[in-house]
Amino acid sequence: MECFWKFAFARQRLLLSKSKSIFFNHMDMMIRAKTLSTITTTLAAAAANAAQINSNGKRHVAGICSGIFRMKISNAILMPSLMISSFDHHWVCCRHYYCNFSNWKNRSLQIRSFTTDRKKSTTKKMSDEQSKAQQSTDDGKETIFGMMLAGKIPVKFIYEDDMCVAFDDINPVAPVHFLVIPRKPITQLSKSTDDDQMILGRMMCVARKVAEQKEKNTIATDIVVTKYKMAGEMVNRVLQQVLDKCVAGASIIDICEFGDNQINEETSKVFKKEKEIKKGIAFPTCISVNNCVCHFSPLKSDPIVTLKDGDLVKVDLGAHIDGYMALAAHTIVIGATMENKIKGRKADALLAAYYGSEVALRLVQPGNENTAVTDAVQKVSDTFNCKPISGMLSHQLKQYQMDGGKTIIQNPTDIQRKEHEKCEFAVHEVYAIDVLITTGDGKTREMDSKTTIYRKTDENYQLKMKASRVLFSDIDKKFANMPFTLRALDNEQKARMGVVECVKHKLLEPYSVLYDKDSEIIAQFKFTVLLMPSGSHKITGLSFDPSICESEHSIEDESLKTILAKGLTNKTAKKKKNESDKAVEEMVFDEIKKQYPNDKFIGEESANDTDEWSDDPTWIIDPIDGTTNFVHNFPFCCISIGFTYKRIPCLGVIYHPHLDHLYSAVKGHGAKLTKPNGETIDIRVRPCPSLSKALVVAEIGSQRDEAKRECVFRNLESIAWASHGIRSLGSAALNICAVASGQLDAFFEFGPYIWDICAGVVIAMEAGGHVCDTTGGKLDLQGRRFIFASSEKLAKEIADKLVVQMEFKNGEK
Repeated sequence: MECFWKFAFARQRLLLSKSKSIFFNHMDMMIRAKTLSTITTTLAAAAANAAQINSNGKRHVAGICSGIFRMKISNAILMPSLMISSFDHHWVCCRHYYCNFSNWKNRSLQIRSFTTDRKKSTTKKMSDEQSKAQQSTDDGKETIFGMMLAGKIPVKFIYEDDMCVAFDDINPVAPVHFLVIPRKPITQLSKSTDDDQMILGRMMCVARKVAEQKEKNTIATDIVVTKYKMAGEMVNRVLQQVLDKCVAGASIIDICEFGDNQINEETSKVFKKEKEIKKGIAFPTCISVNNCVCHFSPLKSDPIVTLKDGDLVKVDLGAHIDGYMALAAHTIVIGATMENKIKGRKADALLAAYYGSEVALRLVQPGNENTAVTDAVQKVSDTFNCKPISGMLSHQLKQYQMDGGKTIIQNPTDIQRKEHEKCEFAVHEVYAIDVLITTGDGKTREMDSKTTIYRKTDENYQLKMKASRVLFSDIDKKFANMPFTLRALDNEQKARMGVVECVKHKLLEPYSVLYDKDSEIIAQFKFTVLLMPSGSHKITGLSFDPSICESEHSIEDESLKTILAKGLTNKTAKKKKNESDKAVEEMVFDEIKKQYPNDKFIGEESANDTDEWSDDPTWIIDPIDGTTNFVHNFPFCCISIGFTYKRIPCLGVIYHPHLDHLYSAVKGHGAKLTKPNGETIDIRVRPCPSLSKALVVAEIGSQRDEAKRECVFRNLESIAWASHGIRSLGSAALNICAVASGQLDAFFEFGPYIWDICAGVVIAMEAGGHVCDTTGGKLDLQGRRFIFASSEKLAKEIADKLVVQMEFKNGEK
């Protein structure tokens, strides 16, 4: 892969030395071309890191082999040191990698091979290596594997999960990795045969002792993020539907049943073919009114409770997909409008809870401590003369674990503050942040309401009563260890009987209905947040307009104002990136600055830290356009470098390494394509008489919210029916090149950035194409929406068919 990228940059360098010289003849900038020429050789080393095996799905073995044999780690090429033949498989032991190269034969293993009695001798060597590793000491005679186990070599163990039958979820993040993959599926390690033990079984045993199973079940894996976000979208939809039913005269039991039914219906629509994936309710719908703190979810046999005008209503619910939970809660006042605003102590509690949740969201960041959140929420509540509910916890979430380890405590007593464990938030963690604020003293109590929500624990006990045993078996089958309501069981009366013994012996954990004093009011906001490398992603929680409240209090504390003013970047719209992207950008910028410190630059990875776009000579770079394609080994990604002067795109170079196609254009000198054989040809758009004859490409993008969903799919529907065909390929720069070279007729998208299109604008226009805004007006390079078409007429037809427009803040990332 290193050779691959070196070749890519070599071709790009060759073209730049010619095309840039044409443009800079009149600008005395020839040396910039030379600068970029020297940069590209350095970039190859950084780009090689992008070739790391980084896939969340099954990957062809040859692709993995290619990556491993050419991968650079700490400037050392890894070469195979052992090989064991096993039927049609070959086990290759690199210094830090073990991989199964199915049917790879010997053509790539000739770098170092064993020619005499290979199987016998190398099997013995591996066996010796395993034994030495298990007996490693600190006397300096350790093997490499032993040093890994001892933690002296940075290492992460990655292995197949029980369901895996191919390379899956291989996503290296540590400096060095040790990859162990069994040569045939082993359901459980204890079932491995003697033959497995001879080849790799013993090493697997040792590896599993130090491997962290949690890695593959965290949001470091794309499929896990997808499950969290899918559950989050469902929760937000159902939460809004439940809130819409909270009107004066409505029955709480009816609304709770509706909410639970909607969650079950929503979750049943996804992963239908994967029968082993469980999904459903992560927390039953609860509607707690006024001084009721939480967990009010009545049964059919309970007295009917209805909502009244002026009630402060808290709705709390959750859903899960494959055990990945999304939880949310929201507070409203029945009958409140902008004309009939919320006033008095209700307004105080609502504003304290809302701003407390907003402060918490901004502080739950990797590197921050939980105590900072506790103190900030306390400070917000004091501002509104309120108190957080004492001892209430916000939990870290893990698969099938609602109390994943780390917690944030509200309003702790002196003893609780002393005993509560401090912790630091880390990347790839998930939290349910629950802010509950009362106008009272913060203390809660149980009253007459019966507990209806429970959760199975990990305790063991042989139940005596038959009703208890039947109940517990039913719970285990239906809910696993997710919270559930007795309302969801077939027989409420028998459930009430059986639950007593289960709770007594701690097989079930009750969620008691808690209250404050009758005269007090409690408000609640809860959301689920994913701590991603790119920032915090809030996946649940509805919007709240604080202007609906009138309070005599307001936030004046400067430290709180600073936190709230930070703003939340839409992190869900960021692409999945690896460190090589940043390294490439840094090298480009560093090299340019050495020669021309006054030059400006804008790059995707450093957009928030680099210069604003101006009239000055500016380099606009996307080191890998189509990164999602790249990490999934889909061969449609490229390198894109643009250059602007006086805010006008003047030069563009886009290289498609998989096809060895190099597109380029200099303003006023036409657009070119350099083929693999070195031939350079002029490219032009192809004539297209109408939209009905056009092949159009449109991208969905990575932003995930309701506004983007409506914009994308309504426009896709409109264009799809009006055009000859529509495609989505995943790289804006290459889509533009396809239009410029006559392979496609048009391309439109909402949401891309200037680095996605800068180089392409020059290429498309020099090829005779038309570029405009999605409304048909003049293109704003920072407007984040555009149409590229083979003609102005076709662009106008597309603009007229786009039924939903989106506005973006100019250039904001």
